[in-house]
Amino acid sequence: MPLVDMALSKRNSKPITIDDVEFRWAVSARSQAVTEMVTVVVQPPDNGCRLAVTVPCRDYWLNIQSPPAASYNIHAVTPGFVRRITDDARALGWQPFSSGPQFTVSCVVAEARGNAGETCHACWQCPDCDHWYSDDIEFGEQPPLMSSCGRSKHHSGGRSTNVILFW
Repeated sequence: MPLVDMALSKRNSKPITIDDVEFRWAVSARSQAVTEMVTVVVQPPDNGCRLAVTVPCRDYWLNIQSPPAASYNIHAVTPGFVRRITDDARALGWQPFSSGPQFTVSCVVAEARGNAGETCHACWQCPDCDHWYSDDIEFGEQPPLMSSCGRSKHHSGGRSTNVILFW
């Protein structure tokens, strides 16, 4: 994961105030050409527990031959998006003022299936172990949805994978 174990520099990061606390955030696109993913890093004050969120993001200048699927475009990485993923990560258990290891979350594009009046599902694949999941959602429910893959013995590091689902 890029930008690990180093404080974010003020020169290469942006401030964002959440609940009257100033965090710093930056986007690392080091592997975007290969993986079509960027990493959004949020650093709490006093070097607390860092948040790293992997987000699908396609650079059209790097790959103009094939258009992405219609469901691929989640959102641009804006301060509002950073605030939303920060709130979602807190709900998943991120404690920004602890001295624990980096908290990692993946944004995953899910497929919403179902019709009005029946149980609907957000179908998604774990980015670590490729196992498929189906989470119940309400018809017309808007993303994001927080979930996790509990197959920790199949993941590097032996931990469950936290995800934020978009569809």
